[in-house]
Amino acid sequence: MPDWDALVREHGPAVLRIAVRILGGLPDAEDVTQDVFCEAWQIQASQQVANWPGLLRRLAVLRSLDKLRRRRSHAPLTEDHLVDTAEAPHDRMLARELADRLRGCLCQLPEQQAAVFSLFYFEHLNREEIATTLGTTVGAVSTAHSKARRNLKTALTETLQEPNCDQR
Repeated sequence: MPDWDALVREHGPAVLRIAVRILGGLPDAEDVTQDVFCEAWQIQASQQVANWPGLLRRLAVLRSLDKLRRRRSHAPLTEDHLVDTAEAPHDRMLARELADRLRGCLCQLPEQQAAVFSLFYFEHLNREEIATTLGTTVGAVSTAHSKARRNLKTALTETLQEPNCDQR
C-alpha cells in the first residue's frame, strides 16, 4: 500500500497545476484534485499501480476535461492565469477572450486529442512522456496531437469569424 501522504505531497501540486491550467480557476481545480486522488485510491485497491505520476497526470487531465465539458458557461481567466506581455487593456481583454475560446474548443475535442494537447502545451511533456502517461504509443500521441491542433485551428478560426466577433 502506498504512502498517501507522500503521494499527495509529491504529486498534488502537479495535479492541481494541470487542473488550474485546463479549468482556469482554483475552486474547480481543487475539486478535481480531490476527485483524482479519490479515484487513484479506488484504482490502487483493485490493481497495482506501476506509474503513479503517469496515472495521476492522466486522471487530472481527464477529470479536468470532464468538468470543463459539463460547464454551461466558461469561467473567465484571471490575471494570474495569463502570461501578460500585452501592455494595453484592450490587448489583455483580447488575450482573455482567446483563452476562454480555446478552453471552450478544447472541451469539444475527443478525449484522447484533448488529453494529448493539454499534456503537451500545459505540462510541456514530450511525446514519449505523454505516451507513457496515457498508456499508448508515441505514434498515437503524434496523430492525436496533429488532429487536435488541426481541429482547434478550425474551431478557433470559425469562432473568430462569427458575425458577432469584431474583425480588427
